[in-house]
Amino acid sequence: MGGTGNASDFDLVRFERRGPVAWIIIANPPVNALIQPVRAGIDACLARAIADPEIGAVVIAGAGRTFPVGTDVREATRAADQPSLGALCTRIEDAPKPVIAAIHGTALGGGLELALACHIRLARAGAQLGLPDVMLGLVPNAGATQRLPRLVGAGPALEMLLRGLPLKAKPAAKAGLIDRMIRNDFDAAVGATAANIARSRDAPRPTRARTSGLGDPKTFLDTIAARRAGLADDRRAAAHRLVDLVEAALLLPFEAGLAMEHAAYHDLVDGPQARALRHIFLAERRAGRNLGAAAAPGALAQVALLGHGDRAAGVARACLAGGLPVFAVDGDEANRLALRARVVTGLAADVRAGRIRAADQDAMLDRFDLTGDLESCGAALVIVAAEAGEARRAALARAGAAWPGAVVAIAEEAGDRADFARVEGRGGDMFAYHLPSPARRTRLIELAIPPGAAPELSATAAAFARVISRYPLTVQGTGAGLVTATLDGALFAAAEALVLAGLDFAAVDAALTEAGFEAGPFERADRGWSDNALPPDGSSLLRERIAGASSRGRFYLGSAGPGARGEAAPEARALVAELRRAAGQGEGAPMPDASEIVLRCILALANAGARLLARGVVRGAAEIDLACVHGLGMTRLLGGPMQAADQTGLLHARTLMRGWAAESPRACAVWDPAPLFDDLIRDGRQFCGRAE
Repeated sequence: MGGTGNASDFDLVRFERRGPVAWIIIANPPVNALIQPVRAGIDACLARAIADPEIGAVVIAGAGRTFPVGTDVREATRAADQPSLGALCTRIEDAPKPVIAAIHGTALGGGLELALACHIRLARAGAQLGLPDVMLGLVPNAGATQRLPRLVGAGPALEMLLRGLPLKAKPAAKAGLIDRMIRNDFDAAVGATAANIARSRDAPRPTRARTSGLGDPKTFLDTIAARRAGLADDRRAAAHRLVDLVEAALLLPFEAGLAMEHAAYHDLVDGPQARALRHIFLAERRAGRNLGAAAAPGALAQVALLGHGDRAAGVARACLAGGLPVFAVDGDEANRLALRARVVTGLAADVRAGRIRAADQDAMLDRFDLTGDLESCGAALVIVAAEAGEARRAALARAGAAWPGAVVAIAEEAGDRADFARVEGRGGDMFAYHLPSPARRTRLIELAIPPGAAPELSATAAAFARVISRYPLTVQGTGAGLVTATLDGALFAAAEALVLAGLDFAAVDAALTEAGFEAGPFERADRGWSDNALPPDGSSLLRERIAGASSRGRFYLGSAGPGARGEAAPEARALVAELRRAAGQGEGAPMPDASEIVLRCILALANAGARLLARGVVRGAAEIDLACVHGLGMTRLLGGPMQAADQTGLLHARTLMRGWAAESPRACAVWDPAPLFDDLIRDGRQFCGRAE
């Protein structure tokens, strides 16, 4: 937002007088976050505008590319310096002169709460408005749960609050959230509207006095009841509180609703879910920061793909979805056609499932070329995604013939670093990557950058991760895939130890899926999602013996998907009985309940993560948690195993693991505490720290 006129500057907030209108312009790049100095600046400017008899209206706007998008998530657990956002919103709403929110870019979280407190909301076409607090395990804390339903009713309010996704200006205007959407000359239109309002000297109408959304109490309460019933199985504590708060907007006086919102926020903010969600949010935001921003020139203009199996088809679809042209350059035409068939089949399944539109499928296939000519691709990203064996060796050899300006990306499994040596004629323009299975459903990419590589190579790898919508995890001193393979192996080994101690496959899988894992370890094994898992002691009795005992190599009969487990396969039951007898495991020993099963598996993951940290494979504990959430399908609500271990208490976690490790040699390999636990306990530290 620009402007002219009599201007006075604060550090982060500007006061401009334009005729009878005072403009309060927030200038805290990049997103105009409502930190304490900004709130204080707005408060001071508002007081100045109210005191000036020549001012008839006030506009609050954001400089640069956006309206404010809220406060800093790291401030969530700290007592807010005054004025708090809630206090500021009350002062805006109580202002005796009309206050207008001029919304462009995004108005998210506290930014939208600020706009809701204004008397009039004007938005540029294309602006987005949202309340993502629920994604951090929280409810709003500046009145949104009470003001929003008064404007739009229970249905639209709950849709915004429970999903946490932004709403564009046009539907926001239709719902009554904004008073007007402006397509052209936004600043001029806002200025003209504000000047007319200023000259009218009409008294402002506070949002708390609006009743358009409360006009049909029966429909309002029916909507509340339906939403409450629909959340019966929802694990999100904040979601249930949001329904109660929106109901309060109808049933309670405004001030009582505000007090209820404030109490709900403080009940949640330091709870386990909110801490877990903040931790993962910050881990996502930090992912790849160490990789730089200046990619090699032209490296991501297009992709040349070597390979024709499922792995190649998966990365082809990811690149096409990211807008990159993909050239299949396998030297065998039959292989190129096989790759296209797999890509087409996968995209068609995405259309049927509603993940993409038919038009998106057509556009992606238009970017898919069967040229077969690697040499003509120029400065491309050359991806070697061939399966094992001779086909992979041939693809690696062919990658060496890529144009000198190209960057070679090699798909790896479980940290195998041998493939770099098989690409002849390349210098420091190669990196390795690994996409955890199932590639379509995970959002992690492990990257291995050769030591001493130019910064442009790291930045190219990071740019590749962004294009295919993945969070990058850079492994140190090893190959790509080691982190998720190690964690997957630890999870399966913990489940295996529990089964050998007397539990059923289904009991272990059910406990984990009920806790929020996408699938349990035995389901993952049956679906081929953990084929490269690396157990703590290098072996897996169950997995190895099952593969040899059954032609299908499965733990369950049938093809049930996650959450719909079939009956245990006879070969699997017989093998477990045999292994129990060999280990001297008798009947009647007390079995862990579901909560202990989950805790044992999470601490097994934390123990494996601690060993990876001690080896220097990853930079920090948050990267382990990111790998579990986006690589193994662990729910965000648990925050990852390292954060969960912190919440359990490291001393208590170590005591528990020592007891479990004593149960059997197999259990010892899983739960014998890593030395890093001792170090942290001795120094009074945690894996993740209180700052998160």
